[in-house]
Amino acid sequence: MASKDEALKLGVVVTSIDAFNPEAKDRSETAVRRLFDRLLEAGAISRSSLLEGRIGGPHDALRAADTLAAAGVDLVVIVNVAFPNGQVFLTLATHPRLARIPMAVVAEPEPKMGEWATNAWCGVIMNNFAARRIGRPIAAIPGPVDGERFRTDLLRLLRTATAIRDLRRDFLGRIGDAPSGF
Repeated sequence: MASKDEALKLGVVVTSIDAFNPEAKDRSETAVRRLFDRLLEAGAISRSSLLEGRIGGPHDALRAADTLAAAGVDLVVIVNVAFPNGQVFLTLATHPRLARIPMAVVAEPEPKMGEWATNAWCGVIMNNFAARRIGRPIAAIPGPVDGERFRTDLLRLLRTATAIRDLRRDFLGRIGDAPSGF
């Protein structure tokens, strides 16, 4: 078990279907990887954090979920670099060992590379709808991931997930009788 002062162990999963613009998806994934590396360098996340390669369907998602669960991540972030397979989110969100782990879904804005280059944010909307249907709270954070607002929102989410992790590890107890009146 880690100490309370340990950095948050982040698990990131990049996802998209095969369709849409490959260059736009690669740009988005590269931006996410740069952000992940900066978080590692700054000590904002644990060195044992994971960034899973791009996955497309439920079988890949189950493998990724098992990997994140075995690593004991404290926060799962699903990054839609294009419209995702609908089962990826549900596979991760309902995995027995990840079901109580905080989760976020993020996406870059639609790039100006022709019509419907990625449709990634539509995937976030779909994931949010699925999350509501199964009673799974998530955070949805819009990109661009290299933007100031995204960075602020992500750092707030990291602090929140750290607090949740620490509270779950805390033991509250009482020694002796309760004060009178209770």
